[in-house]
Amino acid sequence: MKDKKTVKGFFIALLCCLFFAGCSGSGKITGSELYAESVGIDYEDGGFVCTVQVFDPDTGAVTYQEQQESMTTVIGAAGDSVAGALSQIPQKLSRRVFYSQNKVIVLGQSALSVPEQSLDFFLRDWESGLNTRLMIADGDAATIINADFGGVVNPSERLRLAAEGERTGGSSGICTLLDIVKASADDTLGLAIPVMRLQNRGEDNEHLECVSSLLFAGLRPVGELTAEQSQTLLMLRNRASSVEISLGGTEQTAVELTKIKTVTDVSVEYADEGPAVICRLDISAKGAVTQSASHAEIDRIGSLITAQLEKRARQTAESAAKYGCDLFKIAQRLRYADKNYYRAVRKNWKGELSRVRFVIRADCVITKTGDKTLRM
Repeated sequence: MKDKKTVKGFFIALLCCLFFAGCSGSGKITGSELYAESVGIDYEDGGFVCTVQVFDPDTGAVTYQEQQESMTTVIGAAGDSVAGALSQIPQKLSRRVFYSQNKVIVLGQSALSVPEQSLDFFLRDWESGLNTRLMIADGDAATIINADFGGVVNPSERLRLAAEGERTGGSSGICTLLDIVKASADDTLGLAIPVMRLQNRGEDNEHLECVSSLLFAGLRPVGELTAEQSQTLLMLRNRASSVEISLGGTEQTAVELTKIKTVTDVSVEYADEGPAVICRLDISAKGAVTQSASHAEIDRIGSLITAQLEKRARQTAESAAKYGCDLFKIAQRLRYADKNYYRAVRKNWKGELSRVRFVIRADCVITKTGDKTLRM
């Protein structure tokens, strides 16, 4: 009787092996790990297409050419969700893929129709770092992730620099997953995510150019800044190492400003016509002119630069406020400056933001080689 039970159990186990194959059709996961360096997300036909650039630290490559050819791989997968698409990549590579080192997430234009679904996986995944940068592709995200930027060893590092405003002529500055988390919890916060276009100046000379910045109130797209306004915003948020300012008018001369710092202050002014929120932006910067310039020329240039700086700052700040995008944390600052007034306008903050009065003051220090410093 015992033998019959044993044989019966054997045949049941054999049938289970035949009809319930489990993971027998998938790739074998090895012990060596891969690390995602950048992820592109596109939305097609009701599903998601994810393109991932992975880094392999165990190739044994020694020379630059070997590293270029073997250390990074780009692979794509599709699924009903971002999580579903990404789950297929380890099977395709037969390696585990970790996202703790991911530098950049690129959203394609198609993914902007479902921004919350596009970012949900990374906001919930414990591996994803909250300092991961975000950018938007002027087209498909896959195109940017597949760019090798002339064969550099780590193309994703170029993407990170682009997301921070370097190598692009300026962007709206850093937008991270942490900013997304904060904006999803507080709808008064505004976000500006750079929109990047892949350009090619010649053979093997790909680069990214910031063409605009998409503005978000919470997680809703509400408007867009131009490329020049994006560069100005970078400066106003203290994220620009340098900014080139044109003298304006018919003059072609431009001066590069460095050591830029903006101090933001918010207050409420009470007058007979009613209270008004005032946002003061005090900008300081340094610039240099050629040694041959006279003091009168330096004075003229300084005045023109200051006027252009104040004009650009005002246009950028007022454009963002018009769209209901609080990029300067005015609501948070108002909460501490005048708590009672903040409580009164909190429910209609978008309307209140459009009425904020910006007071812009620029202080440019112009220097000349071999001469003293002149303040304008």
